[in-house]
Amino acid sequence: MTSLLLFEINSIDISYKESDIFFEQTGILNLLTNLSANIFGLNNFAIRLPTVIIYFISNILFFKLTRYYLNKYEDRVTASLIFLLLPGVIAGAIVVHISIVLIMFVLLYLYIYEKTKHHCIVVLVVIAFLDNSSMILFLSLIFYSIKRNNKNLKIVSGILFVATVWWYGFETSGKPQSYFEDTIGVYLSIFSPLLFLYLLYSLYRYAIKNQTSLLWFISTTAITSSILLSFRQKIILEDFAPYVVMAVIIVVGNFLRSYRVRVPKFRKPYKYLANVVLFVLVSNSVLLVYNKPLYMFIDKPKDHFAFAFHFKKELALKLHQEGISCVDANDRRLQKSLKFYGIRYCDKTQIYTKKPQKYSFEVKNLWKNRYICSYFVVY
Repeated sequence: MTSLLLFEINSIDISYKESDIFFEQTGILNLLTNLSANIFGLNNFAIRLPTVIIYFISNILFFKLTRYYLNKYEDRVTASLIFLLLPGVIAGAIVVHISIVLIMFVLLYLYIYEKTKHHCIVVLVVIAFLDNSSMILFLSLIFYSIKRNNKNLKIVSGILFVATVWWYGFETSGKPQSYFEDTIGVYLSIFSPLLFLYLLYSLYRYAIKNQTSLLWFISTTAITSSILLSFRQKIILEDFAPYVVMAVIIVVGNFLRSYRVRVPKFRKPYKYLANVVLFVLVSNSVLLVYNKPLYMFIDKPKDHFAFAFHFKKELALKLHQEGISCVDANDRRLQKSLKFYGIRYCDKTQIYTKKPQKYSFEVKNLWKNRYICSYFVVY
């Protein structure tokens, strides 16, 4: 999968949020993407290479972590394959976003804990500096420390939780409004529908059997808090998803135990369910990576979920061919994306997405002879 992503990332253009990370923000992603660009140049491959490498490291850590939850080697391989195929994890690899970095460090923390039975404070502090969503991890550790009566962990996690809430803040303003359906819809897209429903069931089963491991506390706290908060306000689900995807280990363990305790003639429903889940999962993952063919089936191409990642490089290339090195895009999102491809800001040349009365030339974007959109250049 990593090889496929390395092959495909060059065709995914930079988005506004990614360009903002690259040019404006500070932090680990800004450092890694700029380092990669200094080595490989300003191109799509360079900016996405760091997150693909982190995705590869995360897969290794996940596989190593499975040995402490799943006894059979084939079970560990199955869990790892599902993890690396999760649309949410793949999206974190091909889109420059802090979520894949969080996944890697949380997996590292869990692996160190399961291997040594000690909580690595250094890794927890690093996670605290990565993103505001780290407060979710520390909240889950508070619950876990109370359950296990671990005073030291309770103190450390409590301090880190208060510190992150104080540093990053917690948004509660605005009129209360339910976004429950939106939250569930995003979860369904991150995991695929059947897998998400079975995940909820598995977390419930582990709870009533009192098999509440550290991994269970992290995943359950994240998914429960996200759903509860969604009844009041719109949440950024990318803040919660990195802590939920690791529950794949619990899902696989619960499913295979249920499968094996049944005699062969009663296993058919489980085989059917597994095949359907894997088919949907693979299909969603393939469409996520190779998404341009979807333009052939969408009436309004701009409604394509990945439209923001397409056709910026082609526009910049056409501008360079016309001898244009600076423009006023009349759209700050497009302006910042073009900056990555060497098109600076100036007011000598304008770009419009809607056809003006007069224009110098049109940059028409097609995919397989299907018209997608146009940019109109005036100078």
